[in-house]
Amino acid sequence: MTRHILISRDFFPEVGGAHTWMYETYRRWRHPVTVFAGDNAGTPDAVRLQVAFDRQDHGALCILRRQMADGNVNLLSRAWLTAVAADARAIYREVGKGPCMVHSLRAFPEGIVALAFKLLFNRRAKLVTYVHGEELNVADTSRQIKLLAAQVLKLSDLVIANSRSTRKMTTRFTSGAVDAAVIHPGVDINGLTDQSGSFDRQSQRAAWGADDDTKVLITMARHEPRKNQAAVIRSMASLKEKGRRLLYIIASKGPETDTLKAMARDLGLEAQVIFTGFLTQEQKKRAYAAADIHIMPSIECGPMVEGFGIVFIEAAAAGLPSIAGNSGGQAEAVKDGVTGLVVDGTRDDEVATAIETLITERNLYRRMQAEAPVWAGENTWDAVALWTKALTDLLDGKPTAGSAQRAESFFPINVRLEESMGIRRTKEPLSVGIPLPVGTDVPELALTEGTEHSLPCDTHVLSRWPGGSPCWVLIDTNVSLDAGETKRLTLRRAEGQGQPVEAISLAETGGNLTVDTGATRFCIRVRETFNLFQWVVPKNGKRVDLQPETFRMEDKDGNISFPQIFEWALEHDTALRKTLVFRGGFLGGVKDTDITFASRVHFYARKSHVKVSFTLTNPRAAHHPGNAWDLGDPGALQFKDLSFVCSVRGGQGGGVCRINREADLTKIAPGTDYCVYQESSGGDSWQSRNHVNAENRVPLSFRGYRCYAGGKEVAAGLRASPEMSLGIGHDAKVTLFGENFWQNFPKSMEIRDNSLSLGLFPRYFEDGFELQPGERKTHTFYLSFGEEELGWTRAPLLPVVDSAAYFSAMTRPRPVPDGLPAYDDFIQNALEGPDSFSAKNEAADEFGWRSFGDLHADHEAVNAGDNKDFISHYNNQYDVVKGLAIQFMRTGDREWFRLAAGMADHVSDIDIYHTADDKSVWNSGMFWHTDHHLDAATSSHRTISKAHEALKPPGTFGGGPSPDHNYATGLMYLYWMTGEERYREAVIELAGNIISCVTAPDTLSESLLILAKRLKVILRNRGARHTARYEDIIRYEGPSRVSGNSLNTLMDAWQLTGEARYLTTAEYLVVTCVSPDDDLEEMDLADAERRWMYLIFLQALGRYLDLKRKNGLTDAVFAHGRAALIHYASWMADNESLFLDTPDQLEFPTETWAAQEVRKADIFAVAADYAPARLREIFIRKSRYFFEEGLKQLGSFDTRTFTRPMAILLSNGMPSLELHYREGNGQVRMLDEAGFAGLPRNAVKLPGRLLRVSLRKEIRWIKSMIRSYL
Repeated sequence: MTRHILISRDFFPEVGGAHTWMYETYRRWRHPVTVFAGDNAGTPDAVRLQVAFDRQDHGALCILRRQMADGNVNLLSRAWLTAVAADARAIYREVGKGPCMVHSLRAFPEGIVALAFKLLFNRRAKLVTYVHGEELNVADTSRQIKLLAAQVLKLSDLVIANSRSTRKMTTRFTSGAVDAAVIHPGVDINGLTDQSGSFDRQSQRAAWGADDDTKVLITMARHEPRKNQAAVIRSMASLKEKGRRLLYIIASKGPETDTLKAMARDLGLEAQVIFTGFLTQEQKKRAYAAADIHIMPSIECGPMVEGFGIVFIEAAAAGLPSIAGNSGGQAEAVKDGVTGLVVDGTRDDEVATAIETLITERNLYRRMQAEAPVWAGENTWDAVALWTKALTDLLDGKPTAGSAQRAESFFPINVRLEESMGIRRTKEPLSVGIPLPVGTDVPELALTEGTEHSLPCDTHVLSRWPGGSPCWVLIDTNVSLDAGETKRLTLRRAEGQGQPVEAISLAETGGNLTVDTGATRFCIRVRETFNLFQWVVPKNGKRVDLQPETFRMEDKDGNISFPQIFEWALEHDTALRKTLVFRGGFLGGVKDTDITFASRVHFYARKSHVKVSFTLTNPRAAHHPGNAWDLGDPGALQFKDLSFVCSVRGGQGGGVCRINREADLTKIAPGTDYCVYQESSGGDSWQSRNHVNAENRVPLSFRGYRCYAGGKEVAAGLRASPEMSLGIGHDAKVTLFGENFWQNFPKSMEIRDNSLSLGLFPRYFEDGFELQPGERKTHTFYLSFGEEELGWTRAPLLPVVDSAAYFSAMTRPRPVPDGLPAYDDFIQNALEGPDSFSAKNEAADEFGWRSFGDLHADHEAVNAGDNKDFISHYNNQYDVVKGLAIQFMRTGDREWFRLAAGMADHVSDIDIYHTADDKSVWNSGMFWHTDHHLDAATSSHRTISKAHEALKPPGTFGGGPSPDHNYATGLMYLYWMTGEERYREAVIELAGNIISCVTAPDTLSESLLILAKRLKVILRNRGARHTARYEDIIRYEGPSRVSGNSLNTLMDAWQLTGEARYLTTAEYLVVTCVSPDDDLEEMDLADAERRWMYLIFLQALGRYLDLKRKNGLTDAVFAHGRAALIHYASWMADNESLFLDTPDQLEFPTETWAAQEVRKADIFAVAADYAPARLREIFIRKSRYFFEEGLKQLGSFDTRTFTRPMAILLSNGMPSLELHYREGNGQVRMLDEAGFAGLPRNAVKLPGRLLRVSLRKEIRWIKSMIRSYL
């Protein structure tokens, strides 16, 4: 076991920020730490205090005192060198030559002692050195100290800086050789706040002589020039002349004490400036509680600089806004404009203005008061100890899952809610996904409003790290908000039991399942026909019996069928929400009995409403003649109607309808039939060719919606979002709301007799419906029994988790909270202005049940001329779902989430080929975007139309679902954020397709055909310098788009399921596709037009390394991948240039090439983490160059806001932004060389398959080929 040694010449009970950091950090470790501390006590009182301290219990610490080498470094002094050697020998006597890690308070003198110990006694020792900032400036004053300190830092295995500012100083000090990790010092929140509530703030203020009109400033710092208390005193004098009533409390002492007192006296402020001397912890707590503003506008003073400023975090814990100087690391301790103000401390006018601002702008002050404790809560000593232990565990080769991580160290996590509809929300159900770092236990969690009011809270684990600890959890709760209110929720570890929750109960008897939410009881028949509810007992206690046959399908011949339940399960099970999923098929009059359905029904505690989703799937394989995928395929499901009907036995009829949020209620008299029918989108482009049918005709007859009463049109409009209620007697009602009603046209909602119905695919649409082979569609609606209104469902509350929580717990690509203006300003075009995604979708009318959620691919229309009807579908190219989700996590802007969820719904339903009956490489695959520069015609969202054949070069027509465009990471992120199971299922389906592709072919017939094609390619390329091996012969034996996207999808599935088959297949790709021995010149990677896609694989390889590293799985395959990444990145550093610098090598030198530069930047950013020191700074410079220059080039194009370049920027760039933001990912030391064996290469697959022939598979493949050519 590794021994841990801490060398800290200055140590408790001496007062000082640096050794407080060491003490509070290491005493919290569960692993023993031996402290070599200086025996520096001089006076008898100091000796007694030190002895008493050492006898106390200090957790993991064992304190050994000795006279140590002092900080006056002198290589020419024999006495000083002897003292260093003696200190090193003392450490050796304690730990010997065994594995150990030596932690040094500073680079000198402690770091010099640690280095001497390693060089003289234990070469296996690993060195951890802390940097605080000011000591580097001191070292700069002496050549010998600078050289020695720099060498200590360069030879350290891990350097930890207290701020980003200090980190930059360290990089400059070592000429770029060291890139320190950053961990801010922490605070003890309990020790700085009045937990009991017993403290009388006014009594302390009265003792100072401060009345209610006096504002109290306070500084907790040693009295020395750089702390700049003098500027505060001078500012008080100027503010006193303006009539401001101020009192300034200056705690502590120092060499400037007498000077400051004299200044106050000379300025006539002797009564307004109080010097308290040193304060105990209790006195400090009381002083903070009684003050109004904390101020320390520090400045640089000679070599002395403020490395961080822990007092600002202490003040924040007490709820005090701060005023800080802009030198050193202060600006990181205070969030300017959020928890305080940052000023130029050398300018008294700025200091005075800041004080006056906090005095006069009360709203700003109150916001800062609220935000300050939140900021402090992110910087606790528990968190500091955890982060430090995690870094040292990685250095020690251990997985962070085993590093004594405690959940409370990552809490609190803040969640913001904003009521945007202008309505009162009463205990609205809410679910929010929360990420957790590796190794965190899931405790009982408490969710609070503010600091006191507890909310009901329950958790559901969404996925786990490979070590078994939760990776993401879904929090279920319910929340009340007033109209327009913004509320902050705080998730923290519960101290004891949280608020008791009245759980939902389930009971099954005789094929009936009864669900009791506490407000309503529902009875479901779980056998035979799926009728949703047999009866319901709402809050009034009167049972409501419902007619069977709630879901019905009618084909074009008038035959009726009903969904039959084959299986059901309890999918989500918490006290506050339960979700039942029913699966089955349609039986009855419809001939297409292989059609399947899945329906999820969500129940909520103490609520009378349910949320229902219904998914219709056509699982048959398409015939795709000629490998074109047009509407009208013989395998399609043709039908006239699919509706949900809620019929009440003995109801009173009649009801009300609100057509949309702004409309008045329309009363519906009993006996009157009333229908709202949405025929088209209602937009200006409602007749777009986006909506052509199999006959290449747009079958829409009118714009928008119409309302009918008694069969007569009574109203019309553009876009309906109806909420309709039916009276069911006993002053009760049943209410229905369809989610995204107009967007998923055609759609209908109606009251007829005693029934309330929702036309999912309504019979009023004269053209009927076609569900393509392998296509599915999900509709969602809400149903309420009782008085509960459903208006809130038009815009349910959207929880916004602090972006820092995502960043700290996730692996790359993770959302970087702070971006760069050039990047953020560009991506904002996706949300705002004439080129926004929404504006483009309006122009192309990217709506309707099949198209809603997708994006219009306007970049493909560059050659369309004046053809305004040109249609091209984007189909999630470059994983725009991931990009949209990341931007939402970064910013909390609701529009990013709306776009992400819409695209994810579309992809999981429409763009995935949901069949198992076609070619193995196509089953469950992803249809890529509409073929380049061609109108979609009748291919809908399936890439290739028969209309394309005449426009394509010979031999290039046809295709099918492709792993080249198999993207799943965004779906995984959306699943984690929402718990929506359909997204998880989609990821697993797509990963299954990848496994089929990697192991393909699975039939002898296809194997022989592929072998013949490969031989043809080889013969065609005889004599050529570069063969087509990497793209034409074996697609998974080189770094390319297909291998890169496949690797990503496999890692997504591994993260969600933990199943070894996904990781095994991913590592097959890592070993097969790249090697540190690859001849990159022979591969001709500089040929951008043909080879640029190797970048996609390298990005995926970096992500693979990050995930393996996060879990401590630094094995032989990791070493192989790491060496390969460095090999390729080194070649890139020497050879890659901007694509558009050599436009002659590109077929179309468009804006997309400029956007793709960010991929190079990301590769360099990730490679820098894994590179040796000699390459690290090179990679960082290259990353910044390609990121910045790529954005500049992109900005020069008028076409820069086309969908494709926007998607590339949205989905990439996070690793590059981390270079400007991140605070903790230090360099990873190179592993020893390790070989790897045991994974077969693609070339040896065929002989094995010859022995495993399946006649059933052979027949299925032959049938598929025949269908393709008929």
